[in-house]
Amino acid sequence: PGSRAVYDASSFGRQRELLLFGDAYFDVKKACTPFNIRCHGATVRVLGTRFDVSSHDADSEFSVALYSGKVKLASQFGSSSDTLTMTPGEIVKIDKHTGALRTIRIAKLDNNLDDRYMYFFEKRIKDIASELERRSGKRIIIRNPDIASRRILAVFTNGESPEQILTTITRDTGIRIE
Repeated sequence: PGSRAVYDASSFGRQRELLLFGDAYFDVKKACTPFNIRCHGATVRVLGTRFDVSSHDADSEFSVALYSGKVKLASQFGSSSDTLTMTPGEIVKIDKHTGALRTIRIAKLDNNLDDRYMYFFEKRIKDIASELERRSGKRIIIRNPDIASRRILAVFTNGESPEQILTTITRDTGIRIE
């Protein structure tokens, strides 16, 4: 929800480039022409692979999760500029304000296109709230900035509602919701 992809249909066959605003899953077939996904502050370049990109303006981090193949990630957030080649099972998170880059390795990382699944790999609570807002259309307010920046590792696989997800997170972290 809330994602957009923009591309020039007349030149896409030659340039294979699009602008992404939000989240998208890609399954790119190998081709001679590289495929580029441009987001605010980052470019993902690929020849053939499966991966997710998350680049919502409201989120504090940009992230790429690589399931198979290889991608080259070039980022320019804050005053930092980095380029790296990712391998399968890696999630790269980049702080949009500082440019700080973190790599998380998940042994059997795979995507699941079913909307019942939600994965939060060391995701900030304020970004989880933004994702739940996009999915539910409900407004979530976090009043304590210390809580907003805390990171959560959680997997939800049963189509839990935003209320159930927040209740689980608060139960396990001692955070109180109203």
